[in-house]
Amino acid sequence: MADEITQLKNELQRAVKTVQDINAQLESMCRNCEQYRQEIHQLEHARQPYQFLRAREVARRFDASIPTIYRWVSEGVLPGPHKLSKNTSRWLESEIEAAAMRITEPGEKSKPG
Repeated sequence: MADEITQLKNELQRAVKTVQDINAQLESMCRNCEQYRQEIHQLEHARQPYQFLRAREVARRFDASIPTIYRWVSEGVLPGPHKLSKNTSRWLESEIEAAAMRITEPGEKSKPG
């Protein structure tokens, strides 16, 4: 009987050790998962090379109406939108930012038109 108890104690100790090892591995994996989540979040919120803007977003940046944006495009003040599909046109954010910098250079009006 004492041998059986000793054997059970040894098995229990091995099982406890296995559970502790598994727990340590899980904790390590969770830390890795959190790091990956943070990296994914940073990548998702990183500036995309081609960020597109809708007409209302361009208008909001210049505190102007959408018709005024199209008038400025026709006057050559702003670049035109890019046709993405039959019914979709968007401006490249980088082109709008460059136009805004050009428009607001010293000695220029703060708004086109």
